[in-house]
Amino acid sequence: MSKKYCFLCEGETEESVLKALSIIGQVIKFNICEHNADKVIRRIKGNCYVIYDTDIIDNKNIARFRENVKILQQKTNLIGFLQQTNNLEDELVRSSKVKIQDLQKHFHASGQNELKTKINKSNNLFERLQQIGFNADLMWRQATIKQLQQLSIKRVYYQDLPKHRLSC
Repeated sequence: MSKKYCFLCEGETEESVLKALSIIGQVIKFNICEHNADKVIRRIKGNCYVIYDTDIIDNKNIARFRENVKILQQKTNLIGFLQQTNNLEDELVRSSKVKIQDLQKHFHASGQNELKTKINKSNNLFERLQQIGFNADLMWRQATIKQLQQLSIKRVYYQDLPKHRLSC
């Protein structure tokens, strides 16, 4: 029997990128900084990964983040964390070595919200990203932010994730 994987992430754009990268697993939209993990525990099947944005972590919600990590560690098989330094769009920019304006232009988007919509509607997202030099191995590679240094031991990267096939 094959292993099951689950990814907790903020939204549809992360789900679209995971699918484009041929990552295996169920995606559950869950913001670890804003909601209580007890509400999502029953939906998690198998090994669990958490994808989080650093642009929403502040002194106000860092306590909730840490509490949710404890809950997930106690009640799931929490494998690791993928840190999106700032947000997913910034990760795509760094992984493609382009400016945000270039990424928006490539997807014919006039701003960040439209960019997310275009990414989510793209039928060939991986190919579109490759056209601008996207390298998946550069995703989620920035240093762990100071407030979450204790998570460094559980940080994982693209090459650590379960995949259907080689994407890059």
